[in-house]
Amino acid sequence: MPKTKLPKRPAALFDLDGTTLDTIKDITNSFNRSLARLGFPGHTQAEYKSWVGKSTLEICLDALPDDNRTEENGQKLLDLFTEDYKIHRMDETEPYPGIPELLNELKRR
Repeated sequence: MPKTKLPKRPAALFDLDGTTLDTIKDITNSFNRSLARLGFPGHTQAEYKSWVGKSTLEICLDALPDDNRTEENGQKLLDLFTEDYKIHRMDETEPYPGIPELLNELKRR
């Protein structure tokens, strides 16, 4: 089968969450509000930052106290976090320094 040649178009692809946008404050706040709703203590922004890259359910399990780390509690926390983050995901999220200028320059080119 012959290959179809596509027209060349310049493109740039970026991951938003944690690459161009600093989202860790909103992630931390949503997790900690959700943990509080379940009666559990929260964690520092540094702790959440160290967990980023795992699945959200894995982060939920890591965030639970050892003696309450069950699949059921992990799912409850995941549901609460998902609900909270939908509402608060842009409260403190902002682009990293230099990103708006980079995007403007790419658009200009």
